[in-house]
Amino acid sequence: MCTEARAISAANDSSVHAADLATLIDKLDATPLWTREGGFVDFAFRDTGDWTFDVAEVVHFKMTTMR
Repeated sequence: MCTEARAISAANDSSVHAADLATLIDKLDATPLWTREGGFVDFAFRDTGDWTFDVAEVVHFKMTTMR
């Protein structure tokens, strides 16, 4: 999740900051998926509007926090 130039982990609420969104995307080597203004951004969901995708089934994530 990203608000302005701050990305927040959905798993543990940690975050990463940058001067602006473009710098943040570069810093994280991220791929934008969706924007509030434009919807899906150059990604598989954009053309179909289908939000269905495959995920691994046998993954057990451990919750962590950064202090």
